Amino acid sequence: MEQESATRRPPWPVVATLATIVATAALTMTGWVVVDWRTGLRELDNDRRERRIEHLADSYVHLARAGQGRSLTDHEMQAAEDALTWIQALGTPEQIRVLTELADAGDSDWTRLLDVIRKDLRAQYQLPPVDGRIRPFCYQRTWDREKRC
Repeated sequence: MEQESATRRPPWPVVATLATIVATAALTMTGWVVVDWRTGLRELDNDRRERRIEHLADSYVHLARAGQGRSLTDHEMQAAEDALTWIQALGTPEQIRVLTELADAGDSDWTRLLDVIRKDLRAQYQLPPVDGRIRPFCYQRTWDREKRC
């Protein structure tokens, strides 16, 4: 009789080992899921930031070209208008405020807005801030007989 009751007892070391394995596997899989989820969020944030920087950099270039004091082609005017639209959509509150002030005043001197965009872009790229006026550059083209800038 004693031998039958001894064989009917669950093998506690085996049960404890199996419980440890199951708990470890569950924690590992949970960790994988959490890490994957967090990585996805980080990649989404990085993608958003990269796209925003790309649009603001393009906007900066188009507005700087538009502010060179020369006559613009239809394509250049459209690019400047698109740049202003992107700033309204993706710009910081300060950029949108400056843009609104310029639009309300009917001012086409975008230097203040360019300063704000430059400051934000330099911060995004972790570059030191710079002071000073933005100076547009324009070179006379060989095919252009009149100096337009």
